[in-house]
Amino acid sequence: RRAYSLSTAPCSPGPFAITVKRLSGGRVSGYLHEAVSEGDTLEVLGPSGTFVIEEEDAGVSHHVFVAAGVGITPVISMAESLMMADRKHRVTILYGNRRVEDIVFRERLSRLSRRYRNLRVRHTLTEPSSRWRGGRGRLTGEKVASFLGTISADQRFYLCGPEGMMEEVATFLRERGVSGDQIRIERFVRPRGVGSLPDEARHPIHFLRSGRRVLSRPGVSLLESGLAAGVALPFSCTMGGCGACRTRLRKGSVRMAEPNGLSEGERGEGYILLCVAEARSEVELDA
Repeated sequence: RRAYSLSTAPCSPGPFAITVKRLSGGRVSGYLHEAVSEGDTLEVLGPSGTFVIEEEDAGVSHHVFVAAGVGITPVISMAESLMMADRKHRVTILYGNRRVEDIVFRERLSRLSRRYRNLRVRHTLTEPSSRWRGGRGRLTGEKVASFLGTISADQRFYLCGPEGMMEEVATFLRERGVSGDQIRIERFVRPRGVGSLPDEARHPIHFLRSGRRVLSRPGVSLLESGLAAGVALPFSCTMGGCGACRTRLRKGSVRMAEPNGLSEGERGEGYILLCVAEARSEVELDA
């Protein structure tokens, strides 16, 4: 399984679409590029994840999207959805790439900025040609501030792209008073971990709904342990981003790779993400 973002606006009249970059050694991206043809039927799961426009954000005065590379795929869908819902929304897309030929959806972004007066698109390139008239250099927090002019409490920030870029921009924003609730982050790669060695002990894992019990293995997630034992568990991205494997921890202690897609509220309610969690003691799971 792989989780892909919609790259079309869900409210648009056309079909839903995803945009898949072929990765070296990528099993699913390679399959989609090489083996899937027009007319083929693929089984898909429903939507999941927290990288969305929240209902309470509808009245926010300024939505700021910061993307690099293929991180533009969910961004263009969300930005277009906002403008289709209400042309009065103020939307800014800050988009970084290496070269002009690397810009995904270049013409579509240009059309959107012409169609909607309140939608601005700013590009920056790290390897621009001498003819390039847009921004130059990496997409950093300072560059975001320079593009925007002001950073305020009535803005919402949506970050998607390489981990280093997102961490740098998010840190910059927080240091300037932007709260965590104002920042949404979408990750396409598994979080780095908690920075310590795996627990070498084997702990009992109780899946309460299915009645199954298994032993944990060092460095193996709760999701992997359960699936290997035949437990039917929900999952999608396996990287801690989509939230499909969110489960309440009823007893015991786990450690999770950080950062991940859980909100502070979900953590307070006892939820964990099975795909990036490992047992540190005997645990009971509401699964």
